[in-house]
Amino acid sequence: TTTETQSSTTTTTTSSTATATSTETDYTTTTSTTTTTIYTTGGGGCVLSGTLVTLANGTQTPVQNLGIGDRVLSYDLQANKMIVENVTSNNSTLVNQIVDINNGELYASGLSDQPLWIMRSNGTTGWVFLGQLQVGMKIFEPVANTWISIQSLSTTTGSYLVYDLRISGFPNNNY
Repeated sequence: TTTETQSSTTTTTTSSTATATSTETDYTTTTSTTTTTIYTTGGGGCVLSGTLVTLANGTQTPVQNLGIGDRVLSYDLQANKMIVENVTSNNSTLVNQIVDINNGELYASGLSDQPLWIMRSNGTTGWVFLGQLQVGMKIFEPVANTWISIQSLSTTTGSYLVYDLRISGFPNNNY
């Protein structure tokens, strides 16, 4: 059972592509210019190493650089405003599958346990799991106060380093 919460940390989309070889994994980070926010309601799901997270002071840092006690921007859906939360944990793991949204605009993992705040084509909003996203849905981007249309989705397999960032105030929340 997933319990809905009303907050999420703002992340700028970047990508880290991991290419596995027989003896090592090579992680390459590329940065996108579009900012996207992932909303979560508990459970798992992660963003790629290199994903930029907006700090309380407005600067950005890669997710892997965040530590316990760092202050990050989050969005409160009930109050419709940005808020500040403290990082309570930031754990990394390797996964073998990620979802590519809009040809590299956003990469995320956790098909069945990464909820996202979306708008459907009929204008209704709500939570869906990453694996339930469809072309035509939109993801809210609170910094610009706009919705980003999902124009393409693909699942990629390989070896990817991802981070599960958790914040205060919403202990079951990711990002």
